[in-house]
Amino acid sequence: MTTAIYLLTVHPEKLQKARAQVDQIVGDKPVASFDELAECTYLDQVMDETLRLYSPTPAIGRKLTKDTQLGEILCPAGTEVMMPMCAVHRDSVYWSDPDSFIPERFDNGQTVQRCSWMPFSDGPRRCLGQHYARVLFKASLVQHLKHFDFELAPGHRFKTGFNGFGAMVWDDRTSASSMPIRIKKRQA
Repeated sequence: MTTAIYLLTVHPEKLQKARAQVDQIVGDKPVASFDELAECTYLDQVMDETLRLYSPTPAIGRKLTKDTQLGEILCPAGTEVMMPMCAVHRDSVYWSDPDSFIPERFDNGQTVQRCSWMPFSDGPRRCLGQHYARVLFKASLVQHLKHFDFELAPGHRFKTGFNGFGAMVWDDRTSASSMPIRIKKRQA
């Protein structure tokens, strides 16, 4: 969520697109309904692109059930392999302009090749909480976009750090998981 707000703040045209959709669908209602959240499809794209660029999961591990050829290397059954998400999610074979924030690449009409995007893992062992995470993300982002404007604190340099479980936003100046940002009540 923090990373998404950061990315929207440094890409004001994306922020305006997200905010316009929220304003159109939710309007002046204090809280979005579940159906209205489902209609906020651009927020899904923002979430997916944020997770592609800054996956909280650093790697996914699996044990091979059969001998597998990986390039010139033969990995026998029983080998444990790790897939680094930062490499998978920014592989130029699957993503054009892989280091840029382009939520539109997740538009419903676009096809994402299986296993080229998997912040929640993939297959039968994927994260059970991914649907809850999506609803919570969208409900929170709707409220932030409806009520606040954002501005990065002067001199802030965006960075993520590893907390032993996954990646999180990190501020070297405070040695803490935080992002200095100015939040102001949104002007109508």
